[in-house]
Amino acid sequence: MAQNMWENLVFDVLIERDINILLLEEMRLSAAFQAWLVDKLSNGQKRLSKLLNVTHLAANVELGTVDILFLFEDEQAKRCAFLIENKMDRPREKVKAGRYFEYGEKGVYDGAWDEYLTCLIAPSDYFSELSETEYFSGYLSYEDLADWFVRAQTEDPSLPAPRAAYKEHLMRFALSQWHNITQGLATKHKTVFAAKPVAPPTAQRQPPQQPPAPVLSGIKPPSAVSVLFLIHISEPTRRVV
Repeated sequence: MAQNMWENLVFDVLIERDINILLLEEMRLSAAFQAWLVDKLSNGQKRLSKLLNVTHLAANVELGTVDILFLFEDEQAKRCAFLIENKMDRPREKVKAGRYFEYGEKGVYDGAWDEYLTCLIAPSDYFSELSETEYFSGYLSYEDLADWFVRAQTEDPSLPAPRAAYKEHLMRFALSQWHNITQGLATKHKTVFAAKPVAPPTAQRQPPQQPPAPVLSGIKPPSAVSVLFLIHISEPTRRVV
């Protein structure tokens, strides 16, 4: 019943900021979502002990902004940062993954956190379009988020079932919008899209369907951009270059 009440609700246009606000609310207010997010992005390697902060458009003068900064303390009392980029743009803009690793290293150097993980949130089809310089440490799809809100209708006592159903509908609508725009662009630029493979060749590194268990200090990015930042060290002695 809860889901049916939103079936005929149609949004005009959803943009990335709309999804950011939805995520910020869950990150701030839902302990169940916080625990699920940490477990999901760390592939079970981390458990959240305490939420420290959630920031929208966290800014650094030198490095620009991060869409969402999710900062928490784990069971070993380490301060862990998830540096999250949310993407649903069409036509697709280049994702500046290297800047997120630089941001993470800068935070370690400045003592803002002990460990970090960079994450891209997007429709799952988006991941297959990434070039090697656009890879993150972890990936979370819009489909994963929609499925979470399905489970939340029965598993999250802090989120009433009608509100969880509404948020699932919003995520499904965002996916539908993204696929409709993608289909429109494919029709408009048929020759360009027909020549482009659905996924990179198997010999090329790509975001896996189920990303391997990441180390929160960051999986080393492709060599093409590795010169842009330092890999995390426990006691940093150099500035990020």
